[in-house]
Amino acid sequence: MPAADILLASAARQRMTVLALSAACFAVSNSAFDMIAPLWATADLGYSAADWAHLRALRFTGTFAGILVLGIVAERVGSRRMAALSLALGGCAMSSMALGKAWLITFCMPLFGALVSTTFVNFNALTQQVTARRQGLANGIYRGIGAGMAIIAPVLATALAQHWGAWSPVLQCAALLTALGGLAILFYPEPGGGDRRSLRLVVQGFLATARKRALWHLTLVDQAMAFTQGAMAAFASLRLTRELGVSETHFGLVCAAGAGLGLVAILAAGVLFQRLPLRWGMFVSWLGSAIGSLVLGVSDSVPLGIAAVLLVATCWPITTVPGSMWIGLCGGASATAFTLHKIIQSGVAVVSMLLLGWLQPRFGMQPLLLAGGILGLPLAAYMLWGMRDPREEAERC
Repeated sequence: MPAADILLASAARQRMTVLALSAACFAVSNSAFDMIAPLWATADLGYSAADWAHLRALRFTGTFAGILVLGIVAERVGSRRMAALSLALGGCAMSSMALGKAWLITFCMPLFGALVSTTFVNFNALTQQVTARRQGLANGIYRGIGAGMAIIAPVLATALAQHWGAWSPVLQCAALLTALGGLAILFYPEPGGGDRRSLRLVVQGFLATARKRALWHLTLVDQAMAFTQGAMAAFASLRLTRELGVSETHFGLVCAAGAGLGLVAILAAGVLFQRLPLRWGMFVSWLGSAIGSLVLGVSDSVPLGIAAVLLVATCWPITTVPGSMWIGLCGGASATAFTLHKIIQSGVAVVSMLLLGWLQPRFGMQPLLLAGGILGLPLAAYMLWGMRDPREEAERC
C-alpha cells in the first residue's frame, strides 16, 4: 500500500499527518529562533545578557497581553484557522525583527510572543482532537516531531550563520518556514468541520473552564516549577558560550544532541504515559531539570556544563506529554484550557525575565542557575507525593 494511502487512511491519520507537517516547519523555525536569538542579540545587536533577559520579558509581556484576545478569536473561528493565521503573522514579525532595527524589535517582539504562544495553544488543542482512543500516542508523535526537528535546527542554523557571517539571514529563513507551517495546517480536517461559535458561548466556555480547581492547581504548581527554570532558559546558551568558552558551532552540536535525547524521551513518554500515572512523568522531568540547573550553576567544568544542558534538554521536554494530557483531562480538549494555562505561563515568564534581568548584573549567571535548581527540587517532590493525578481520580470514581 502506498505511504500516502497509509497516512490518509482515516480521519485521525489525516489529522496527524497534516499536524505533523505543519509542526515540523514550525518546530525547525522556532527551535532555531530559541537557540540563536540570544546569540543574535549579543553578537549582531551588541546586547548584554541582562538586555537579552529584558527582551525575553518583552516577548512574554506580549503573550500575557494578547493570548486571551487571540484565545477568544480561536474559539470563535476554530483552532485550525487560528493556527494558520498566527503562523503567517508570526513569520512576518520574525522577518521584521531580523532587520535589526531597535524600534521594529521593540514593536514586533511582544507581537511575536503572542503569536507563537497562540500557535502552541492551538496545536495542543488540535493534537487532543486527533483521536480519543490513542491520545497519548498523538501527543507523543506531535511532541516527537518538534523534538526531531530541533535536532536539525541548531546544526543547520549555525552552519548557515557561518556561511553568511551573521545571524539575521538565518532568522529570515526561519520566518519563511514559520509561514509555510501556517499554509500546511489549513489542510487539517477539524472534527465537526470547525464550526464558528458565538461570542456568548466562547465567554461562557472560558468562565466554565476558569472555575475548574484541578486545572488551577496544576497550572500554579507547574508554573512555579517553570519559574525556577527561568535562568536555565535565559542564560544556558550564554553560560556555555560566553563564560565557559564553548564555540557557537559546538554549542549548535550540543543543542542538536540534546534535541535527539529529548526526542527519545518524548517518544517514550508518549507510549509510557498512555497508561502510567501522569505525575510520574512530571516528576522525572522536573527532577532532572532541577539537577541540570544546579550543576550548571555550581561547576565551571565544560564537560559538566555540557552534561547539565543535555540533562535538561532530555528531561524538560518529557513534561509536555503528560502535561498536555493533564490539561486536556482537567479542562477539555479545546483551546480554552490551554489558553488559560498560557496566560499564567506568560505572566510568570514576564516576572521571571524581569527579575533575572535585574539580578544578573548584580550576581552573575551562576548563582541564579544554582538557586533555580535548589528551588526546583521540592516542587518535583510535591508533584510526586502531593498532586492528584486526574486519570487516577477518574478511575477511583
